[in-house]
Amino acid sequence: MGIFDFLKKTETTEATNKTVESIDKTCLGVLELFPIKETNELLIIGSLEGGLKVGDCLQFCNPDQGMDALGSVVVKKLINQNKDVDVLTDESLAHLVIDMETSLVNLKKGSVLYSYGVDEEQRLSS
Repeated sequence: MGIFDFLKKTETTEATNKTVESIDKTCLGVLELFPIKETNELLIIGSLEGGLKVGDCLQFCNPDQGMDALGSVVVKKLINQNKDVDVLTDESLAHLVIDMETSLVNLKKGSVLYSYGVDEEQRLSS
């Protein structure tokens, strides 16, 4: 193993750690909601901070009613430039699709979707 192999391995490890860290801390401020009646799904458009991938489970809250979690959702589909993608990171207009559930009655414009472990300050900034 030469010095170049060692440096390359270090760079790869650092990049992987940054990716995991950004996906762990996800916040999305909801800008608009559109029900998709044919498929019983909900299209959410929002401002994304951090990383998000299909299958992620996010909690949501309404900052105007307190920062307690009101429910959770699972990301079913992510859309970027009219194409389905598996991962989104730091998008000013992120599009995600979730299943419509009765627990989503409190979800509205201004709600914040966030990953587990995101602190209250970061949720408020979204």
